[in-house]
Amino acid sequence: MLVAPAEPKQFLELTSDNSFSTTPEMYGGDFAFFPQGKVAIVQRKECSDLIASLRSDDRMSTSMSKMTAADRAAILFEGNWRWDKEGRSHHSKHKGQTGFLRSQFDGIVMAAQANGVFVLFSDSVTDSIRVL
Repeated sequence: MLVAPAEPKQFLELTSDNSFSTTPEMYGGDFAFFPQGKVAIVQRKECSDLIASLRSDDRMSTSMSKMTAADRAAILFEGNWRWDKEGRSHHSKHKGQTGFLRSQFDGIVMAAQANGVFVLFSDSVTDSIRVL
């Protein structure tokens, strides 16, 4: 497995040579696998990072476009995704961002699935390592 440089160092335990690689980023991901000569990409999105990537620079859309070059792609949503009774993200309130709704998140999940991108979930970095 290859791990992009922007990822926490804990993910290096998944690599064979304990080093980062820019290859996953070429495919819009954070992790790259090469099963049976194919390219599989995983993009990891933590709660506040997803909200920021949608609001500020639309990194999510750019990543999704690049993922189409891979044979298989997945998005790994990491963290405690909590919503209030109006469907607003608890996370967006704490980061000075308001109004990120459960319906928007559901739309992102469905758009990914409609484009053939698998959707995975984890609770933490440790759990993401287990999932990967």
